[in-house]
Amino acid sequence: FNWKWCFSVAQTNTPPAPFSLYHLIQPIELLHFMCLHGDWCETMIYEKFVNAWENKDALAEQMLFHDDWEMKFHSSGKVLTKSEMSLEDRASLMNTIRQTERRCIYENEDILVMHSITHFPNSTSDAVMMVHLKKDGLLWRTETGSTPLNKS
Repeated sequence: FNWKWCFSVAQTNTPPAPFSLYHLIQPIELLHFMCLHGDWCETMIYEKFVNAWENKDALAEQMLFHDDWEMKFHSSGKVLTKSEMSLEDRASLMNTIRQTERRCIYENEDILVMHSITHFPNSTSDAVMMVHLKKDGLLWRTETGSTPLNKS
């Protein structure tokens, strides 16, 4: 474990040349440190989230969530955890729910706020605001606000 190398990356924002497979198998803490402190490592999640949904890639979406992720449903008070939602559940949502007019309202290293029009299988649509708090570069806590839209 080379802390001097890690510190050098943090100061220069560039990996040492040549950047080899060796660097990819460093302990996860080192890779995480490098991502948090280097501009060369993408830390924003919004585009990855949208791509996962557009490609119906449940595994890619699941990887965006922290192991301690929770989503609170205000309508029922229920809290859903990452371990309670299987890949099959995620894939089913991606295949039955359609999102349009997606946009990122704001994202930084602590929070992601996004909005979309969500179309449900029962032919209803809602304007949905999702707020995700982040921890360790991943989505950690999620809450939503939803407004039913009238059919025209």
